[in-house]
Amino acid sequence: MNKSTILRLIALSLSIINLIFGIFGWNPIPMDGTAEALYDFGSIVAVAGTSIWNMWKNNNFTAAAKLVQKILDAIKKGKLSVDKVKKWLDDVLGEEIEKLE
Repeated sequence: MNKSTILRLIALSLSIINLIFGIFGWNPIPMDGTAEALYDFGSIVAVAGTSIWNMWKNNNFTAAAKLVQKILDAIKKGKLSVDKVKKWLDDVLGEEIEKLE
């Protein structure tokens, strides 16, 4: 896993832990009613935001996903052409490539 994936997982974990604390009333900072409502709302926004952030980003966990990401990065940097990848896939898979699309 790369650093940004780890950062997103930590942010999501902390948001969920904070939300669980709020559900069980374990609030480390005593607040009045209005501040507590704002804190609860902020916690919900934080969990929703980090969840969306984690879902949106491309988290490559498997070896196959990491390899494909390297190929994509090489194409984006101009070090590899899409045509070369298509030709290679056609050479390796032949007619089987039609079934993958």
